[in-house]
Amino acid sequence: MTTHRRRHTALAAFTVALLIYAATRLIGLTRYPIYFFSDEAIQTVAAADLLREHFRNSDGLLWPPYFKNFAVWNLSLSVYLQMLPLRLLGMSVYVTRWVSVMVGMLGVAAVAGTLRNVFRARGWYLSVLVLAATPAWFLHSRTAFETAEMTAFYALFLYCYLLYRTRAPRFIFPALVFAAAAFYSYSNGQAIIGVLVLALAIVDAPYHWRVAQGGRGEREQGGDGAGESTRSSRLPFSLSPLLLFLALAVLLAWPYVRFRQAYPTDLTYHLRSLNSYWFNDTSTAVKLGEFADRYLYALSPRYWFRPGDYDLARHRMGPSLGHMRLVFLPLLILGLVVALGRLWDALAEKRARRAAAAEFGAIEGQPTLATAAAVRAVLLSLLAVPVGAALVDVAITRVLATVVPATLLIGLGIDWLMRLDTKNEIRNTSEERISLLVSRLSSLVFLLLSLMSLGLLRYALADGPTWFTDYGMGGMQYGASQLFEVIEARLAADPDAQIMLSPDWANGTSIFAPFFLSADDQRRVQTLNVDAFISQKRLLTPDMLFIMLPGEVERALGSGKFATVDVEDTIFYPDGRPGFLLARLAYAPDIDAVFAAELEALRQPVTETGTLDGAPVTVTHTRFEAGQLADLFDGDAFTLVRHIAGNPVRYEIVFDAPRPVGGLAADFGTMDFALTVTLTPPGGAPVDYEQEFRGLDPDPHITMPFPDAPPLVSSLTLAIRDLNAGEDVKIHVRELGVTSDE
Repeated sequence: MTTHRRRHTALAAFTVALLIYAATRLIGLTRYPIYFFSDEAIQTVAAADLLREHFRNSDGLLWPPYFKNFAVWNLSLSVYLQMLPLRLLGMSVYVTRWVSVMVGMLGVAAVAGTLRNVFRARGWYLSVLVLAATPAWFLHSRTAFETAEMTAFYALFLYCYLLYRTRAPRFIFPALVFAAAAFYSYSNGQAIIGVLVLALAIVDAPYHWRVAQGGRGEREQGGDGAGESTRSSRLPFSLSPLLLFLALAVLLAWPYVRFRQAYPTDLTYHLRSLNSYWFNDTSTAVKLGEFADRYLYALSPRYWFRPGDYDLARHRMGPSLGHMRLVFLPLLILGLVVALGRLWDALAEKRARRAAAAEFGAIEGQPTLATAAAVRAVLLSLLAVPVGAALVDVAITRVLATVVPATLLIGLGIDWLMRLDTKNEIRNTSEERISLLVSRLSSLVFLLLSLMSLGLLRYALADGPTWFTDYGMGGMQYGASQLFEVIEARLAADPDAQIMLSPDWANGTSIFAPFFLSADDQRRVQTLNVDAFISQKRLLTPDMLFIMLPGEVERALGSGKFATVDVEDTIFYPDGRPGFLLARLAYAPDIDAVFAAELEALRQPVTETGTLDGAPVTVTHTRFEAGQLADLFDGDAFTLVRHIAGNPVRYEIVFDAPRPVGGLAADFGTMDFALTVTLTPPGGAPVDYEQEFRGLDPDPHITMPFPDAPPLVSSLTLAIRDLNAGEDVKIHVRELGVTSDE
C-alpha cells in the first residue's frame, strides 16, 4: 500500500472512529449516568447568575476567576464554557452535558493527533476507540463534571507542547493557553499542571534556552521525522517572542493571583474540607509515607484494571468493570517498554554523538533525541497526575487525566506491533504479504474496538440503572430529573401548591430548583425535610406537598406529632422500589403543648468537663446540635459547634484553679453579635463586660480585652447574642480561648 493511500485510509478510519465515539457519548446522554448531580447543575446555574449579574460574582468581582461550589471556590472555566450554549439553547440536562462532551472530543482528537503528528504511530486513529471503550472515561465524559473538561485540556496541552518540542517553537503559545485551561478547569488541575509544567521546564531547559535565543525546533535540526514539513521555524533573533510568551504567561496567571489576593485562606480551607491528612497531628515522615502510598496506588494496575469498591458507586461502571479494560493492560505495558527503550536509545545516541563530536567535530542530526524528548514528556505527564489526589485521597475524578498518557502509551504499543513488517522478527515472508497482514490486523482491531465501544453504550443504557441499588445519598443520588418533572407538573396544575422537597437524597439539592424551574416556581419550592416540622412547630397548610423518602414517612408516623400523613403518589427507583413519596401532613391537635415541653427540655444547659490551655475546666453550656466541647478548645477554627435554636447562647467556664484572665479570644460563624462576659474572682464580686461586634469579615476572629480584671478568676460566664436574629437562630462558635494579660 502506498504512503499516500495509507494516509487517506487512516484519515477515513479516524473520521469513522470519531463518529462512533460521538455516538457513544450523545446517544442516551440524559439516561446515563442515571443521576444528574448537583456538581453538574451548578455549572449552568453559575453561568446564568453571571450573565444576570453582568459578569460579576456575589462579591461584586468583575469576571471572577473562580466560582463557589457551595462551601469552596473550585469552579472556573467550566462555568464560562456553559454561557454561550445557555444563551442560545437554554438550560437543560442535555445541553449542560453536551458542552462537556464536545470539549472531551477535542481532547480525544488531541490524543490521536499526538500519536499521528508527534510519534508517527501506525494505527493512531485507534486511540479514539480505545478512549471510547475505556469505562472511566466513558462514564465521566458523559457528565458535566469539570474533571472531564480538565482531562481534555490536559490532552490538548500535551499535544501542543510536544509539537513545540518536536516541530516548531510557535506551538508553545497554544500549549500555554491549554495549560491554563486545564489549570482553571478543575481545582485538582492546579497541582497537576503546576507539577508537570515545572518538570518540563527543568528537563527541557537546554531546549527552552536555545529557543529563547532564536534557535530552531528539533525537526529543523534533523529531528526524528515527527513533522510533516521541513520548512524552517527559526524564531527571529529578537526579544519579541520571549516577551510575547512572558506577557501571555502573566495574562493567564493574573486571574489566579487576583483570586488568591481576594481569598487568601481558601486553599487551606479547601484541603481541610476534604479531610486532608496533611492537617493531622502526625510527623512529616508519616505524612510523606501516606502520600507515597496513595500516589503509588493511583498509578497501580490494581486500581485501574481491577473491579473494586474503592471509588463511590456513582463513579464506577458496574461491579464487573475496572476503570480501564483489562485487555488494554498488555498494550499499556508494551507501550511503556517501548517508551523506556526509546529513552535508553537516546542516552546511547547522546554518548555516541559526544564521542564522535570529540573526534570529528560537530555532528548534525539527532533523530532519537527528539523522539526521546516526546516520550519523556508523556511519562512525566503520567507521573504528574496523582500528585493532587495523593494530598487527600485517591478518587477517579481526581486522577481521570491518567487516561491521556495511558492511551498514548497504548498507542505506542499498537504502533510497535503494526511495525513488525519493518523488523526482522518475521522471516521468509514477502513484504507485500506482511503489509497485507498488518492492514488486516488493523482492520480487525478497529472492528473489535468499535464493538467494545458500542457494547459499552448498550451495557450502560440497558443495565446501568440497576448496577447499584443504593439510590440515595451514599450511592447514586438518583432522582433530580424525575423529581423536578413531577414538581413542575404539580406546580402548573395547582397555583397554590407549595412543595417541601427533602434534601436528604443527594448533595446540594438546593441547586436543582434554579436549574429546572422558572423564577416564579422556585419561590414555591423549599428544600426542607419533615424533620424540620418534627423538631419545631412550623406553618403547615393543606397546600404543602411533601416529597419525602420512605424513612422520613416512617419518622413522621412514629413521631406522634401529626394527625394525618396522607401519601398521594410514589416515584419509583429504577429497580421498582418506592423512592420518593408525595404526602400531605397535618399536625395533631395538642401540638403546641408537645413542642413547648420539648423546647423547655432542650434548652436546659448541659455540663461537661474539658481542657482549656492544658488545664481542666468544667463547662455548663447551651446544648449543642452539632460538634463537641473539644472543638471549642482545640486551637483549630475549622472545627466548630452549632447550638440548638436559641439566642443568646450561654457558657459558664469554671477553672480547676483560679487563674489570671486578661481577655477573650474567640472565633464565630458569620454574624453581628454582642458578647456579655462576667468574671468571678474567688471570694469577690463579679465584674461584667459587654461589647458589640458589627460588620466583621466572614467567620470572624475577635479579641475582647478585660480592663481592670480581677487578678485571679475562678469562673467566666459568656453570653453570645446574634444582633440580627430571633430566638430560632442556631449560633455557630468555632473557638473559645482566654488570655492572661490585657
